[in-house]
Amino acid sequence: YVILKCDEWSIHFRDFRQPLWQMQQFNLWGHICAAEVTPDSLDSIRTPWVEIGEPYEPNRFRVQRLLSPLKFYHDINSDIDSFLISYGPAKTIVLARQYN
Repeated sequence: YVILKCDEWSIHFRDFRQPLWQMQQFNLWGHICAAEVTPDSLDSIRTPWVEIGEPYEPNRFRVQRLLSPLKFYHDINSDIDSFLISYGPAKTIVLARQYN
């Protein structure tokens, strides 16, 4: 079961008074489950060495990795008191600069 509560979440760009994204009293709750298919053959199972840094001992582990996709099943509800998105020609240029 997952519960997420957030009083305010906003994204601001420098030199803009109005936020790009603003949520107030955001609540998310529900069930979520991750599942993957057990492979029929051992060819799709890898066990690589994973090294992690200090201060963990031992700092080298073998991790079993599957090539089958990880799927998420969910039944999630949400409630938002206020949701504001601002968009315009000036912000489009700023967004384009961020992604290029």
